[in-house]
Amino acid sequence: MELDCADDALSATEEAVSIRRQLAAAYPDRYRPDLADSLNNLGVRLSELGRPADALLAEQEAVRIRRELAAANPDRYRPGLAIALSSNAAVGPIGLISADNGSPLAGELVSVWD
Repeated sequence: MELDCADDALSATEEAVSIRRQLAAAYPDRYRPDLADSLNNLGVRLSELGRPADALLAEQEAVRIRRELAAANPDRYRPGLAIALSSNAAVGPIGLISADNGSPLAGELVSVWD
């Protein structure tokens, strides 16, 4: 029964990501932050189901979106970037290193709040 609930939660979260991808494609200024939130949620669900590699991919995409948003409007989006970095680092030891540049995400998280 517990697995069924987790699978249902994963399906709903995947559906939310799909819908928000469509909305973000049509209205990026409005829905990209929501897409990043849904990707964070997806990463949590996947991690709970013992799928850390898939969780990490979702979390990294959320971080990439949050970085872009924070670069364009730091005052509004840096807190969201900090949350995404924290969530990415929580996925596991592999999550502490960014695949694109090898920089420690934990260090970036600290610098966001400086």
